[in-house]
Amino acid sequence: MQPEDAFEPRLVAGYRYLPCQVRVGIEREHLGFPMPAQPFGWFKKPVNTAGDLQGFKYRTVGLAADLLQKMGMSVAQLPGGEIVPAMERGVIDAFEFNNPSSDRRFGAQDVAKNYYLSSYHQASESFEFLFNKDILDDLE
Repeated sequence: MQPEDAFEPRLVAGYRYLPCQVRVGIEREHLGFPMPAQPFGWFKKPVNTAGDLQGFKYRTVGLAADLLQKMGMSVAQLPGGEIVPAMERGVIDAFEFNNPSSDRRFGAQDVAKNYYLSSYHQASESFEFLFNKDILDDLE
């Protein structure tokens, strides 16, 4: 599924559901937009197949840790401030943190030259805002 597919009309429990017309007690307006997949991260060595992941020492957190361990990676759950020093010392040889612009601020590009988008652990995400329709209409 592509991120924009999350905003297509669909049937939910036999009813047509339009995300832009959410009604829960009071009328609300919905504003949402898709985002691309969470990046897979920064790697010291190239990755061309899932088999290439075997043996990587990878920093991630949450459910991704379980998934990537099953795929053959050794996973370390480190706080953000420890990532670059851990890469420099060889404690880890790959990591994901946030996105290219924020990763760049702490020097990710200085410790790994291979960056991969589209991860196994978070295929898509979206931002959503709900507004009270009456209040929103009063602003116009």
